Amino acid sequence: MNEQLKIIISAEIDKLKKNVDEAKSKVGSFKDEVNKASKNVDKDFKAAGEAINNGMKVGAAALTGVATALLALGESTKEYRNE
Repeated sequence: MNEQLKIIISAEIDKLKKNVDEAKSKVGSFKDEVNKASKNVDKDFKAAGEAINNGMKVGAAALTGVATALLALGESTKEYRNE
C-alpha cells in the first residue's frame, strides 16, 4: 500500500509541476502582451499630442490670417467710411 501511495503522489506531483510550468509560460506571455500594449499606448498618446499641437499651429495661422484680412479690410474701406 505504501508503494502505491508513493506512485500516486509522484504522478500528482508531476501533474502539478506541468501545470506550474504552463502557468509560468502564460504569465510570461501576458507580461509581454502588457509591455507591448503599454508601448502602443505611449506611441498613441504621443501621436495624439503631436496632432493637437499641429492643429493648434494651424488654428493660430488661421487666426493670424483672419486678423490680417480684417486689418486690410479696415484700410481698404477707410476712404469709403470717410465719405
